[in-house]
Amino acid sequence: MNSSGAPIWNPFREGFLEDLHKDLRRYREQNPVHKGINKQWMLFKYQDVKRTLADPIFETISISQMTRAAAARFENSRKFDGLAEATEKWVLFLDPPEHTRVRTLISNAWKKFDLDAVIRRIVRIVLDRISERDEVDLIRDFAMPIPTQVMCKILGFPVEDFERIKTWSAAFELLLEQFVTVDTLLGANKRAEEFYSYTVRAVEAKTGKPEDDLISMILAENQKLDQPLSTSEIISIISQLIMAGIETTSGILGQSILELIRNPSQKEVLIGNGSITPTAIEELVRFTSPAPIALRTPLEDVEFGGHLIRKGEVIVAYIASANRDADVFDQPDVLKLDRQPNPHLAFGHGFHYCLGAALGRAEIRIAIPALLNKYPALDQHPEKQHVWEPHFSIRRLNSLPVVFR
Repeated sequence: MNSSGAPIWNPFREGFLEDLHKDLRRYREQNPVHKGINKQWMLFKYQDVKRTLADPIFETISISQMTRAAAARFENSRKFDGLAEATEKWVLFLDPPEHTRVRTLISNAWKKFDLDAVIRRIVRIVLDRISERDEVDLIRDFAMPIPTQVMCKILGFPVEDFERIKTWSAAFELLLEQFVTVDTLLGANKRAEEFYSYTVRAVEAKTGKPEDDLISMILAENQKLDQPLSTSEIISIISQLIMAGIETTSGILGQSILELIRNPSQKEVLIGNGSITPTAIEELVRFTSPAPIALRTPLEDVEFGGHLIRKGEVIVAYIASANRDADVFDQPDVLKLDRQPNPHLAFGHGFHYCLGAALGRAEIRIAIPALLNKYPALDQHPEKQHVWEPHFSIRRLNSLPVVFR
């Protein structure tokens, strides 16, 4: 707390991960605009977060530039080149006109891909393997392998390489974190270099012999540009697709199952219907908010709640808090699969709206009903607790032991 007794954002408080939304409610109600322990401006109210995401006066913060700036403080400033190059063309951190150019390229390639067929096949395989296990961890055995293998199949990587792809995805996700050690980043940089070597071979092979996969489609769209992207830039785009397509989707799937177990009446609705409605999908996305924050910086001085934020200062727009704002959502902490309207911000807002939203929705629509229809008595393990991943930029479970009663 500060000198006036108002709560200050502190992700190191004991119980922060488990009780996240209790803390966010306190910030919204008692101190909705303040500087957290990271000395950055934190915004917790829906309208403030939406404004920050939508108004072009707020610029994204390049993770690639931040990584290079951090590396410059070390004697060997090239230690983080792998990570910096891997994030150079992440659409998440680009602004127009470059954002428009890269986003259009990816969107045109996405449109040509049949997502449902790929997802259904992989979900079926994953569920068959679950039935062979004596003990099941829903994250290890369901929420993680589905999006990882889906991304492998879509991009044209061998599905049997999904464990390696997952390791690389986790390394890229660390770049979004507010608090990481130098040793952790050095390890992540090594993984990024491994990813580059692996992917450049795939890109070169598909350049000469295109296949029916997303990388080949991106390469084809790239040749239509007046100024085609380089191989390094293409690989950077692929790294973002992998990170976003795996980490956030696994976050939604794992959290959704946990929340449905905690809300048996809502779980029964899905089992009874045998499918999931678009309305229910949006509520699970709102409730779980797997990408809870977005970083921005204003191009001029701005004011929020009587606080002056100077040009160039860092703003953390807390999307997960906005999605539980009682000014916008009735009973925001209650899971209502029939909630309407539901103007959540979980997939962003404005021109930075999530490129992979359709993929995420498709995986929820197919995977969750398939799991619950096959295992309707699914419940948490009576003796083993779930464990949260100790991260702040991507909210997901590390472990969710379950039983099939």
